[in-house]
Amino acid sequence: MSQTLRFQNIPARVGQTKARRAVRSLLEGDPLAVAFSEGVHLENDFPVVTDYQVLETTDRATPVIVRPDVEVTGLREQLAYPPTWVGKWGAGPDVMAAAVPHLHRLEAEGEEPVWFGPSHLVPSVMRRAVTKRQKANQARRRVLHELEVRELIATARGLSRVVLVADWNAGDRYPSIQLLKAAGFTIVRDANIDYWAVKGVQVLSSRALPHNGSDHPGVELTFS
Repeated sequence: MSQTLRFQNIPARVGQTKARRAVRSLLEGDPLAVAFSEGVHLENDFPVVTDYQVLETTDRATPVIVRPDVEVTGLREQLAYPPTWVGKWGAGPDVMAAAVPHLHRLEAEGEEPVWFGPSHLVPSVMRRAVTKRQKANQARRRVLHELEVRELIATARGLSRVVLVADWNAGDRYPSIQLLKAAGFTIVRDANIDYWAVKGVQVLSSRALPHNGSDHPGVELTFS
């Protein structure tokens, strides 16, 4: 049987009303799980889905809603980097919050379990830097971006069925993303910087979803 996962980056500027509407929209059809990044908050936006399981992680950066019949039988997470100053340039703050890559083990009745890992990586690693300061601050961001990708790979090491998804803030040719490919992941991309990296599953279909008020489309993956 097939299983479906969804993901969307919904910035805080979208507002609570649109964020809640997006949550409802992404849960249509009862996917295995839906993950969010950036502006969706556990305490404000998830009361609209009280029948579902809401998974918390150490960094609380990418909350996951899981269908109520799915067993959550494991969590792997480890620190990629602590809060780190990167300077004021490009998107994002001048101090990046700690990054804690994590994987949830999801097991639906009659299906093989899958490890699901959503993330939101450091921004502005591909933006054109001109001045000496811009180039220095971009270099700091690029170091953190690679650290997080390497920790995602390490966290998934030894697991047979893994689905990663993220706002990678980079295309699939960016050097950090090439590390995923070298580690045996297949990139499944239907949007610019929001896409999937999978290992050990058969991809049946993928697609971009409506924006739901965000400047990022949602993305969906169906696999077996």
